Amino acid sequence: MVWRVCQRFMGSPSDAEEVMQETFFKAYRNLKKFRGNASFSTWLYRIAINTSQNALKKRMRQLQLEPKPIDEFIDLASEHASPEQQLLALERRNQLALALEQLKLSELEALRLREFEGLGYNQIAQHWGVKLSTAKMRVIRARIALQEAYRRIDAEGGK
Repeated sequence: MVWRVCQRFMGSPSDAEEVMQETFFKAYRNLKKFRGNASFSTWLYRIAINTSQNALKKRMRQLQLEPKPIDEFIDLASEHASPEQQLLALERRNQLALALEQLKLSELEALRLREFEGLGYNQIAQHWGVKLSTAKMRVIRARIALQEAYRRIDAEGGK
């Protein structure tokens, strides 16, 4: 059960194994805190979900484009772009990183699967164990949420 939860969140078996180990470590470390209000499996399931979500958030933070010093950005920019175009591109990149931080975990997961890992909708549906139409809708909603967050940040001047 713990393996399935971790696998669903993380996607890759090696990442799922790491998160599963961390889940069992946390459960062992907090065994004294188990009150018995729910079954042990429910308690362990919740730890697995929380640990997987935290690992996924950490991964998404690492995937986000970190702001770089302007001189590093200029080196990566097209040689035909003007300094103004390069600065605007850097600003848009920073705004995108801020917008990604505002998304829900489920939205980040949808974007990670589709945009970063390049999975097709059929693969995403299989990954989540949902219908194809549900997978498409989740990705669409995540894109809309990202657009709205980006527009808010842009309207606020990138703050």
